[in-house]
Amino acid sequence: MNLAAGSLIDDVVREIWRHKRINPAALRPGIIGHTKSSGFFSSAIRKVLKSWGGHDNLVVIENERIGFGDAVMPRAKVNSVQYYNNEIAAGRMQIRFFEVIGATPEQEKAAARWWMSPKGAYRKRYDWWAFPRLLWKAIFMDIFQRAAGMEWLWYCTEGVGAAYIRGAGLNPYRPKATNFTPLTTEKRAGIYGPVCPITLAEITNKIMMDL
Repeated sequence: MNLAAGSLIDDVVREIWRHKRINPAALRPGIIGHTKSSGFFSSAIRKVLKSWGGHDNLVVIENERIGFGDAVMPRAKVNSVQYYNNEIAAGRMQIRFFEVIGATPEQEKAAARWWMSPKGAYRKRYDWWAFPRLLWKAIFMDIFQRAAGMEWLWYCTEGVGAAYIRGAGLNPYRPKATNFTPLTTEKRAGIYGPVCPITLAEITNKIMMDL
């Protein structure tokens, strides 16, 4: 495909997404959000990983309102559904949703609570060390078994994985135990075929609604 054709397809897809919105009533704590945005950092992550998306978040509850737990610079926070819908309407974002196969409603809620807890990702500093170190590990074919980031910092997919592992006793990225990335999410959802265990099920169509 030439660059002009690829750009045209991107424009068409972006326009289709501009007429979609997240239905807050269809969300529940513990669902994983997976986004593709036009921001520089997200674009850089997608380019390095060769993935569709560049960011993962977790649906959580803050002050009795449902929102998205986002590990972003400089610290992890909760973004509203309205914020995401505004980004989609502006053509700056597309989002897909996944649930963890085999997770009970109690485990989903436990993961969301852990993300928001003092031990969780909420308000933790963004793990900006993880990005260059993940690239380094990719170059050397994952020879090194240490985590790519720092234990007290958080990267977006790290926070999602830790919420389920530490909060719900279930690893959504099994058998991988560390260095989770947006590409890990896509592989576990079977986007690239049966290249690894399928542990996530896509539920985007159940949550997005057409205007």
